[in-house]
Amino acid sequence: MLSRRNSIQDRQKVEVPVTKIRRTCSISDADIVDSTPTYVLPIDETPYPIKRITPQTLVKVMSGEFSQHFDRLVIVDCRFRYEYEAGHIHNAININTKGALRGRFFEATTQRTCVVFHCEFSSQRAPRACAYMRSHDRVVNAVGFPYLHFPDIYVVEGGYKNFFQQYPEYCTPQAYLEMRDPRFAEECAINETLNEREWSEGKSSRSKSARQRDPMDDDDDQL
Repeated sequence: MLSRRNSIQDRQKVEVPVTKIRRTCSISDADIVDSTPTYVLPIDETPYPIKRITPQTLVKVMSGEFSQHFDRLVIVDCRFRYEYEAGHIHNAININTKGALRGRFFEATTQRTCVVFHCEFSSQRAPRACAYMRSHDRVVNAVGFPYLHFPDIYVVEGGYKNFFQQYPEYCTPQAYLEMRDPRFAEECAINETLNEREWSEGKSSRSKSARQRDPMDDDDDQL
């Protein structure tokens, strides 16, 4: 099923002006046009390139409802370590760097994988990581465009807070720690600095390059 959807012949290139996407998306790293028109999971229709699913949909995937489409489910918790250790979704892995994402997913890509990202609210850390994964997937598959190793990547709407409020029984331990909990103020500040440095690296050079590029070359951004 997945190989049929993911074949080059069956996919259509969606021509969407990149400038329009950039105006509607608040995450700068998510201004990547997603030219994958078909998703297995029901998605929330938003202007963002990366699609969002509800906590209810994630629970259905965890329960095996979509097992005919995927060989495995990977839940990526993009929160800081102290948040993750206080309470996280069953079997979620804690990743919040580009190198960890590349190492975890692109060393072996033979299985049909559903990847679901989240952070506390799914407003910045998770969308940014998800968008980077899609961008890197486009780079490694540039010759076979629009083929993707991971066509089905999603962000959980409302993040861990929203998920925990609805399904605490699917969390281990059954707890939710806010990122800005006063007890972790110092650790939070350190992590925020490191996180911003990690995800802003190379952004300035890309922005400068984009400003200098001929507007007629916008097709190059169809990643």
